[in-house]
Amino acid sequence: MISNVVVSSILGHSGRGMFPLTLKLSYRKFVKKVLETKTTVIAESATRFKIVGNYQIRKPWTWWIYVRKLPRMSLLNAFGLTNDGIEKCAKKILRSAKKGFQVIPSYFPEFSKGLDIAIKEALEAIAIYQSELGDYFFALEINVSCPNAGEDVSKNMSQAVACAKAIKARHPDLTLIVKLSYLHPISLAEELERVGVNIIHGINTIPYGEVFPNKQSPLHKVGGGGISGGLAYPQALEYNTKLSKRVSIPLIMGCGITDLISLGEYKDIRGNGNSVSICSLVRLNPTKAIMAIEISN
Repeated sequence: MISNVVVSSILGHSGRGMFPLTLKLSYRKFVKKVLETKTTVIAESATRFKIVGNYQIRKPWTWWIYVRKLPRMSLLNAFGLTNDGIEKCAKKILRSAKKGFQVIPSYFPEFSKGLDIAIKEALEAIAIYQSELGDYFFALEINVSCPNAGEDVSKNMSQAVACAKAIKARHPDLTLIVKLSYLHPISLAEELERVGVNIIHGINTIPYGEVFPNKQSPLHKVGGGGISGGLAYPQALEYNTKLSKRVSIPLIMGCGITDLISLGEYKDIRGNGNSVSICSLVRLNPTKAIMAIEISN
C-alpha cells in the first residue's frame, strides 16, 4: 500500500506538485516519474480551516524569503502552515488521485485551540476526506511535529496520544500514520503504538537550535525554522535507528537524505516492510530524487 520510498510534503497539498517549483523542468520530470512509478506521496499538511502562514502562493517571492540554502546540501525553512483548509485541500487531492497519484493526506491538529477542539476538528477532517475522496482515502498522516506552527511540539505528547486514540476509536480500520519531531522522546512512539497507531513517520525537519545550539538562525525573527538535508542527517539517522529498536510497527524514516548512499543507510536500519521518505532531495537535486524512486519503487 505504501511504496519503499515515499515523497513527503514537497509535492504540495495536492500531491502532484507545488508552485513555484513547477517552474523548473527537472522538478516537473520528477513529478512525472512519481506518477509513472506509483510512488506514495504524503501531501503537505492541512488544517481544519484556512491558515495564511509565512509562505503565500499568491506572493511567490515569499518562497525565497522563508527558505534558505545551507551548506552540505541542506535547507532551512520557516514556512508555517499555509493552506486553504480541509475542504479545498481534499478537492486538490481528489483531482490528483483521479490522475493516478497515490496521495496520503496529512493533517495538523491545532492543539493550541484546546485538546477537545483539536480532536473534534480532526474527526471532522476525516469525515470530509471520506466524503470527498471515497476509496482514494486509504490512510491519514497526523503531523504533530511541525517546527514552524507556533506551537511547542516538545510539549504536545499527551495531546498527540489522546488525538490518535480518539481517531482509532472512531475509525479502527483507518491506517493511521503519526509524524514525529526530533524533539519527541522515543517513548511517545511506544505510547502511540499502544493506542493503535499503524505507522510512525520519523522525522520532521530539525529545529535550527538543535543542530546549531550556539548560533542564531538566519530566520530567527520568524521562529528560527527547521533544517533538512545533510546537516540534519546524523541526528535524524540516529533518532530513526533508536526508533526502530523500540517499536515494532512499520516506520517511514526520513530527514537528511541527500544521495543514494544516505538513502541506503536508512533502508539498512530495518529492511523490508518499512519506507524511507524524501523531501529536500527533490528540491535540491530532482535528478537524484528520480534515481531514488526508479531504483526503489
